[in-house]
Amino acid sequence: AKLAGLKPTDEIISSNKPITSRILEMSNDRNRIVWTEDKKIIFRDLANPLVKSKEIGDSLEWISVSSESEYALVAIKIINGAGCRLKAISFLDSKNHYDSGAFVSCLNKGAISSDGTKIYYFVDENLYEEETKEPKKPKLILPKDKLLSPFPKLKNRFSIHPIGKSFVIFSGSAGSYFLYW
Repeated sequence: AKLAGLKPTDEIISSNKPITSRILEMSNDRNRIVWTEDKKIIFRDLANPLVKSKEIGDSLEWISVSSESEYALVAIKIINGAGCRLKAISFLDSKNHYDSGAFVSCLNKGAISSDGTKIYYFVDENLYEEETKEPKKPKLILPKDKLLSPFPKLKNRFSIHPIGKSFVIFSGSAGSYFLYW
């Protein structure tokens, strides 16, 4: 079907005109949608009349939602431009959020577990896991020699995407990637 115009079943979910480009994520079952509008993240359950929004207060580089989209890991650009810091948030619990002590490359996309208790991110091409509670104790779970580059001397970019309670990891660059599950 063409997307040339509105259909009777179409619904506009936002008429706002943000300054920055929107970032859009969906749950695995496509019933929940999460998007950004400048420094705000909006969660909407399409099957139920539920909309929540969180004001982050900083510019977002990327967001990564859990498989059910109840939790999100967000990357916030550091003011001096040296990378991003990470924050885990819950859409259904207004008080639940966690600031990670990690500073990561903004080019690599991390993830959050389906229950919001763990975040995953890359530092120097190594994959770390961190529980979303104090004290902050990042744990190396996959060293860089296990995440191969498709070509020698190619600097990898990494992206993690949830599928239920597991993840797929893309490792590579310039259109050539290895996929891990």
